[in-house]
Amino acid sequence: MFYAPAANNVWIHHCVFHALGGTTLDCMELSDLRNSIIEDNKFFSFEEKGINLTGWFIENIIRRNLFAKSSTGNIGSGAKGIFHVGTGVSYGSSIENNKIIMGDVAGSPIGIDIDSTGQIMICDNKVSVPNGKTAIECAASPDGIIHNATLAGASITDPNGA
Repeated sequence: MFYAPAANNVWIHHCVFHALGGTTLDCMELSDLRNSIIEDNKFFSFEEKGINLTGWFIENIIRRNLFAKSSTGNIGSGAKGIFHVGTGVSYGSSIENNKIIMGDVAGSPIGIDIDSTGQIMICDNKVSVPNGKTAIECAASPDGIIHNATLAGASITDPNGA
């Protein structure tokens, strides 16, 4: 697992992350991330989280990443592609143009789950999850979920609701 505490002005790009199982359940954990870019990476076979965000998430961009199972491992049944913990705060950040492929995962995975407070933009992502499950969830700013393509089983879903 890649861990970056109190990361400011970080650019993580063109890397491959593969959770090993056992005690390594997440591919990446970022704590108090500010003014950073996470782009063009691949996150494979995580048991719990592809990217686990804790603490502050201020003026960052997570874009053009791939989250999927690999040929040597699966994704956990309750996994989340991108997760920001409920005790965190997010402002001025965006999660955009990511591909999260979890449609054949047993259980209740969530593609993007932002439980924190504040404002965040979640846009132009492509997310697949099993039938009847949640592709994108954001407690912080549901009005910031814009123009995502989501699939739950065989049903195209609208994360913006009616």
